Amino acid sequence: MDLKHIRLEPMTEAHLTRVLEIEGDVFSTPWTSEMFTQEVEGHLGSRPIVATLLGKVVGYAIAWFFDEDVHLVNIAVARRLQSRGIGKLLVNDVVREARKRDKEVITLEVRAGHAGVQVFYRTFGFRGIGLRKGYYSDNREDAVLMILELVRQAPAPRAGGRESNAR
Repeated sequence: MDLKHIRLEPMTEAHLTRVLEIEGDVFSTPWTSEMFTQEVEGHLGSRPIVATLLGKVVGYAIAWFFDEDVHLVNIAVARRLQSRGIGKLLVNDVVREARKRDKEVITLEVRAGHAGVQVFYRTFGFRGIGLRKGYYSDNREDAVLMILELVRQAPAPRAGGRESNAR
């Protein structure tokens, strides 16, 4: 499969049947149709997108955009197409949009037992900053809270240079 055939577009109600199929196949506690409908309608500053291949939904991501930060709340790729770069396209799109909107951080939760998924997010620069004890309702598994800091620190003054008091 060539990633040049993957298209990213805003999620609409027309995509929900396939999104729900992927959701049910990938997650042990899938979101409901109502939850996805709220996202498509713009719930909480939501930005839902789908990845399509030849017009068929093969993945999706939902991120909530707040004042300074973004929370990646749901992302999935059809099982048969996982590990082929589609998830990377989706995460890169969220990061690109966050930078475009001058957001400071992106956060997400991932199951503590999903080491491979944590490694995937680390490739983008996310790092674990804590645990949410008993976060997942199906088995009370902990979630690792991960963060990607987008704000660049101001460069340190050069040695021997004069600092300005101007604001």
